[in-house]
Amino acid sequence: MTPVLAPNLSNLAPAFIVTAEFDVERDEGEFYGRLLQQAGNTVLIKRYLGMPHAFAHYNSPERGLTKAQEYIRDTCSIIKKAHAGMPLV
Repeated sequence: MTPVLAPNLSNLAPAFIVTAEFDVERDEGEFYGRLLQQAGNTVLIKRYLGMPHAFAHYNSPERGLTKAQEYIRDTCSIIKKAHAGMPLV
C-alpha cells in the first residue's frame, strides 16, 4: 500500500522528504510530504534539481557527485538537529 492512502497521517515523526527533479516518483513523494504537513506534521521537502532517482549514490563529478554530497550534508544536518531536539525547519 502506498503511504498516501493511509487513513490517518497525523502525529507522525518529523520527516525529510527527498526528491530528484527527473525522478518518476518525484510528484508522489512531494504530494505525500504536503499531506503530512496538512496533517500537522513537521516535514522538510527538498527537490534536488537536475538529478535522476538514484543520484545520492553517484560518485563521479560528471554524474552528480556535487548533488550527492549536498544530499549527504543535508541528511547529516537533519539527523543532528533531530538528535539535539532542534526544529528541522
